[in-house]
Amino acid sequence: MLQQTKAGFPQLRWLFLLSLMPLLGSCINPPAKKPLVHTQVTRPTQPLKINKLPPELMIEQNTHWHRAPPSSYNQWLNEGSHKQQVNRYHNYLIRHDASRAAPMFELLKSARDWERCGREPYAVPSSELWDNLLPTLKVLQQLQDQKILDDIEVTSVYRDAELNQCANGSPGSKHVHNSALDFRIGSENPDIGELEKIARAKYQLCRYWQNNGQRLNMGLGLYASGQIHIDTQGFRTWGPDHTHNSSICPS
Repeated sequence: MLQQTKAGFPQLRWLFLLSLMPLLGSCINPPAKKPLVHTQVTRPTQPLKINKLPPELMIEQNTHWHRAPPSSYNQWLNEGSHKQQVNRYHNYLIRHDASRAAPMFELLKSARDWERCGREPYAVPSSELWDNLLPTLKVLQQLQDQKILDDIEVTSVYRDAELNQCANGSPGSKHVHNSALDFRIGSENPDIGELEKIARAKYQLCRYWQNNGQRLNMGLGLYASGQIHIDTQGFRTWGPDHTHNSSICPS
């Protein structure tokens, strides 16, 4: 029996070593590691440039209207301190949620007879008068939000007393105090189809005045020229002869 045990020992040792081969193999040949991926961050050779529009151009690009400022406005804007005055006024309207009624260049229109009177087509009222226009602008915004008015152009807002007199404005005109504005619905020379649309809009405008005018202290005037006047300085209405009798809005 001793002889068999000695004879079998080398065979057992060999089998034991074979059982250790997987473990030894993993030590001798470790698993390959995944190659490291190096991400290279590229930096621009020059700093990025951010193009910023001048404030006076941002004013018009931030609105939802499709009308571009006329060349006369751009020329006027570049004269003297007009840019600074306009930007101050516009920022004031933004802070008071009253900048959506019309493009800024329309809210600065003076009287339609400015040229005949030897004056400028645009004017920034003094800052003491800015508050006066806020209620009127908010009424105009509400009329547009409710789809009562669409496709309008503001044609006259603030005018000083001398210009108002020259333009045959009423001596007590609310325009002098920067609390009224005039606008037109549609084009300056409407065709028959557009006239029907304008008539419907005026009817809806009258209904709005009848239902809300007293609460808003709203004045509404409709002229033969097609111009429409609104203010918030008294509940009243008038027509082409500047009296209540000719108004198309019965009270």
